[in-house]
Amino acid sequence: MRFALVVVALGSFLALAAPAATVDRPPSLILFNAPPEVATGFGVVRPNGKGRHNVSHDYSAQSWSPNGRRILAYGGPTGLTILDEQGRLVRALPMDDDFLNDAKWSPDGRWLAGLVDACPYPDFCADLRILRVDGSQARTLVHGRVLALGAESLFEWSPDSRSIAYSGSAEGKPGYEGIVIASLNGQTATSEAFRGGAEPSWAPNGKRLAFSRADQIFTAGRAGSGLKQQTRTATRSFSPSWSPDGRRIAYRRSRVNGGFRVDVLDLRRHRVTHPFRATPPFVWSPDSTRLAYVGNYLNEAWIFVARADGRGNRRPVAEGVVADWR
Repeated sequence: MRFALVVVALGSFLALAAPAATVDRPPSLILFNAPPEVATGFGVVRPNGKGRHNVSHDYSAQSWSPNGRRILAYGGPTGLTILDEQGRLVRALPMDDDFLNDAKWSPDGRWLAGLVDACPYPDFCADLRILRVDGSQARTLVHGRVLALGAESLFEWSPDSRSIAYSGSAEGKPGYEGIVIASLNGQTATSEAFRGGAEPSWAPNGKRLAFSRADQIFTAGRAGSGLKQQTRTATRSFSPSWSPDGRRIAYRRSRVNGGFRVDVLDLRRHRVTHPFRATPPFVWSPDSTRLAYVGNYLNEAWIFVARADGRGNRRPVAEGVVADWR
């Protein structure tokens, strides 16, 4: 089934998706973008694969807002916009001559952060910028020190929205490259435990970070204490993502015969669940029980949903590329 689906009123769909949903808890929906061969467009689908709907042909979705009522998307008059659930423009964010790549909401919903290229091609370095969601108070938090040390995400907000962990270097720390924690007042902190690290992912309580280093997954306290190597795989392990309940870490692992899979490490039982063959990206369900990821189905890119404990069968739910899950 192609992405060009019959468009119906999304408001009616939301009413059908979860009759018991409250104002504070919108119904569970996976946000997904059009397949790679389609330039723009995004839709939503229930985790069981029902109710697939094309929301917009004009934007590419980035993520749900923390309260699940807004969508951060690329496109529109400035290139970066906030949309409502039905894909209608709420605010075009001011970009001036700069453009925020990999834009992300702060967990409290007050800020956006993103990267701005700061080095001429083919070199890569980036500024880390923050912007109020109302379009005010745009400023550079880190100047040109975000570096492509890992394969995927280069920064992540802390759960309390007061700091951002990024992969790169820090002013006043010559020779250091790894994970740096920058507070919103501009102060930065480094640790030898994070040297050479990349792709930071915060534990939900904000006390620890998971990260990749030397092709394995590690964890450490935010000040660098309690460094622990979590994987010892024969192939490359990278791109960790802590589950919302803090009990598991999902990560990508290269396969011996090519391609990648998603492994899930249960931190309490110290074992890895059944792997899922996948391409990037992947996202956790809000209740931490499932993963949505991109896999191959009928020679096309499809979104699959599978239990994080490896039980049961994976389910193809929509053609396209997963963006977020609320």
